[in-house]
Amino acid sequence: MSEKSKLTAILKRAQKAHGAQQDAPETQGKRVYGPYSDGDKWRVVLRSETGQRVTKTLPSLADAEVFIRDLERQVQALEVPRTIGDALVEYLAEREAAGLKPLSMRSLHDRLTRFLPLGERLTISAERAAEIYQAATVQTTRYKRPPTPMTHRLRLRSARAFYGWCIDRNYVTANPFARVKGIGRVNAGKLQLRLDEVRQLVDVLHQHADAGHEVAAALLLQLVLGVRSSEILHRQIRDIDDGGRILWIPEGKTKNARRRLSIPEELQSLVKRLIVDRELDALIIGTGRAAPYTNTVLWKHLRNFCRLAGVQHVCPHSLRGLHSTLAIEAGSTSGAVIAQLGHSSFQTTERHYLDKDRRHDASMRRVASALLSPRDELQSELADLNADEVRELLATIRSRRNSP
Repeated sequence: MSEKSKLTAILKRAQKAHGAQQDAPETQGKRVYGPYSDGDKWRVVLRSETGQRVTKTLPSLADAEVFIRDLERQVQALEVPRTIGDALVEYLAEREAAGLKPLSMRSLHDRLTRFLPLGERLTISAERAAEIYQAATVQTTRYKRPPTPMTHRLRLRSARAFYGWCIDRNYVTANPFARVKGIGRVNAGKLQLRLDEVRQLVDVLHQHADAGHEVAAALLLQLVLGVRSSEILHRQIRDIDDGGRILWIPEGKTKNARRRLSIPEELQSLVKRLIVDRELDALIIGTGRAAPYTNTVLWKHLRNFCRLAGVQHVCPHSLRGLHSTLAIEAGSTSGAVIAQLGHSSFQTTERHYLDKDRRHDASMRRVASALLSPRDELQSELADLNADEVRELLATIRSRRNSP
């Protein structure tokens, strides 16, 4: 039933309850005027934005006021979603229309639908919101494990944002989750492999990638380039440039995700094998597939590769954190690291990706080198060059050698 039909039906019910005659059907954009004195009776006018009117005559002022309150209450009930689930459908549709990525949409949908009781009324109390959150902290995940504090705090933040949107739409007047406090201690960052373990894993990934295992190649690129799982899985052949030397990330999770990454010389032959004799719009990882692999595929394969390498199991996102830690250890600046990862600030990188002990060790070595080692300005300058700057320098040197 359309909005116009629903409103007309409400108006008819209200008029029937008061024994009145209807003047004309009503539409959206209603306005209630009155009550106006009309001899010994009172008149109420319901007017739409298109000019259509319905006039109602009541025997007394009290009856007119009761009629107006009843009509406004019914109209409000029509406009405001009755349940959390009703409002959530509208909220998710608006987020999708605003350009939220499909993967982020699926994540947001899962967080909110697993957390909020969709069948309950939208106008829940702060006490009920606290009960909902308490119950969510003990719900098991699909892997039959309790959620981590980070997981259920993320659900709480999502619920606050959802109710903030409801307030903006005048669906509710207060955010019931505003004062609910998160439970548990959040451990920032992912478990990272140690250096010898990384070498063992890289050897296994290299062996399988050289044998044609595309997922092994994806994991190796993720570790070396520090890209997100979705960024490597969604790349097409056209994103490989300059004969396998450059990988373009045209878009991603955030506005800073768009970047140009240099592929190390050691991996260029592997990349060339992945793209040889293939269409430009084909996926780099997933030959013959119309849609990219999901992140779960990377996660499952990495567990198997960790087992083959004899190292503890880590998740694919841990490889991205490991990249930043190794880069800092090797002397990369914070600016270079956040540019490589596609972050907007070093605080995000530091909080969620870096191994703090190894970062402190790297700082100590640089200080010791500056204070105790013989100063060689040329060597120091060369060490700070990235791969693109080294190629540019070599090209300049060759051109000068070849000039008469």
